[in-house]
Formats: sequence, C-alpha cells, structure tokens
Amino acid sequence: MQRQVTTRLDSRSDGVNNSRKNKLFVVIKSYAGDIRRVDLLLRSMESHNLEKIPIFLFVPKSDLKQFTYLINQSGQDINVINDEAAIELNKSILIEELKRLPGSIAQQIVKSEAWRFITKSYREESIDYLCLDSESIFINDFQEKNFYSEGGNLYTVMHSNEALLNLAREKKIFKVERDFIRSCEEMKSVFGRAGENYAFSPTPVLWSSRVWQDLEEYYLKPKKKNILNAIVQRPNELHWYGEALLKYVSIPIQPIQPIFRVYHYDWEFFEATKQGETLETLRSQYLGILKQSNWHYELDSGAQAARKSAPSRLVRYIKRNIAKFR
Repeated sequence: MQRQVTTRLDSRSDGVNNSRKNKLFVVIKSYAGDIRRVDLLLRSMESHNLEKIPIFLFVPKSDLKQFTYLINQSGQDINVINDEAAIELNKSILIEELKRLPGSIAQQIVKSEAWRFITKSYREESIDYLCLDSESIFINDFQEKNFYSEGGNLYTVMHSNEALLNLAREKKIFKVERDFIRSCEEMKSVFGRAGENYAFSPTPVLWSSRVWQDLEEYYLKPKKKNILNAIVQRPNELHWYGEALLKYVSIPIQPIQPIFRVYHYDWEFFEATKQGETLETLRSQYLGILKQSNWHYELDSGAQAARKSAPSRLVRYIKRNIAKFR
C-alpha cells in the first residue's frame, strides 16, 4: 500500500502545514548537485525523527522540480521552499544581489534567513531550528528534548575545537589552526570581544531566531547593513551567530559539543578509522555523521559531478590515498 505523503513545493506561507505547535524545526539547505546526499539524509530522518519534527528544505527555484520525485518517495511531511521565498521577506535584501553571489556564500545567507519564512508560516514571534547540511546522516533516534537543557533552554554548539586542532598539530597541518584563529579573531573584533576562541560549529547547529533578530536590530540596522552584507564581508554564518549570541545573550547560553561526528578532511577520517572508530562506537556519542563534500565527492550529482574532469578525479584519488598515510 502506498504511503500518504504531503509534499510542499510552494513558496507561499499558506502552503505550509502549520497545524502542529512546535518548539523546534529542521532546516536543510541544498541544491541539485547534492540531491543524492539529501536522499540519504531524508531516509535517515524517516526512521529516526521520532516526533516528526517539521522539515524545511530550501533549494534554488530552478532546482524545485528536481526534488519533486525525491520528496514523493519520503514518508515525511517536507516543506520544500525556494531560496527566494526565504530572502524576499527581508526587505533590505534584493533577490538579484543573492543571485550574483557564489553558491558557497548564498547558501549561508539562506540558512541565516530561514527563520523569517518559518516564523511567518507558523505566526510565531520566534522559533528554534536545527540547521543541517546535505552531507548529514542521522544514526540515532532524536526528539526535541535532545536539543534543550532540562530547564528548557536551547543548546548552542560551542567549544574550543581542541580535538581537531590537536590532530592537525600532530600531523603538522598547521593551516587548520591558522585559519581557525584568524576567523575567530576577525569575528571577535567585529563585536569588540576579547578572550577565548570558540568554534560554533560544525553543523548541524542549533539556532534561535531571537539571536538573528538581535543581530539585525542592534548591530546591522544601526550600521545600515543587512545579513547579506555581513556574510559577504566575513563569510562565516556560524561565527556571526555565535558571536552575536555572546554579545547580546538573546537566549541563555547552554554550550554543547558537536552533535554529529564530522569529518572535515580525508586525513581526519582515515585517522579515526585507524583508531578503531566505527558506526557502533559513534552511536554512543553522536546523533549522526557528516563527511564533508569537499573531499567526499562520490555523491556529487548533475553539473556538480560533471565539472570534475577525469584528470581532476585522478588527482583527487591520488591525494586521498596519500592522506591515508599522513
């Protein structure tokens, strides 16, 4: 018997099933090049999303049709929204500005603005959301309570990043630490903060719309800027959120370690495998896993896959095999 599926391919707020009151939503930002990854992610959520937390999948308008078949195979209520619908509610941003940006920058802006569409759809002043990248896969069951403290406060992914930095130092890959420190110092200087450097990553991350609202009200508007200007200037939406939270304390700060086991680099993955890390050991610590597409590229689709020439794929293959011995 075929399952009854509700698919949302409408950018209007009245196309969203808003009958259920939720504290938390799931936001996924993707595009056609990652459609195979989204398929795996949604399959993992179908079995592990115990409370059927509403899912909002934001994709470019030009990619909407490509996701129709995929979504219809899922037994979930998925709201597929075009990117423009998230952005057009911010009257200070022109859609044409977004379209001129590289995808790596534009997707950060869409994720940072997704709250506007959801709050309007659910007629809420503020919402919380779990923000996922396409490469994510759940390996454990999850419910809303996994993302809130006993006092009902939303957790924030916020830590010193020492695990990754120590491994990079051990392997003499010093660029990782240099880049981290530079990014932290740049963002601290924006808000005039001194002190410890924090990672507000990796994804998935937990975000409150109240933090984005305060960033806009107290920092961006007085400077006659918007979130697009901010991210173009310093392309790290994770740090913008984290430093804004520290500055304005829009919600109680409840730091947690990463929610997923994320392999940022091939050498990180191979080292973990050597140390005996398995799916079973990961299940005792994490809700999911993520292999970043910049090195785990086999799941690239369409134009994203086609643009990698045979020589390019060969070079990547060689580099990955060298990484096994770093």
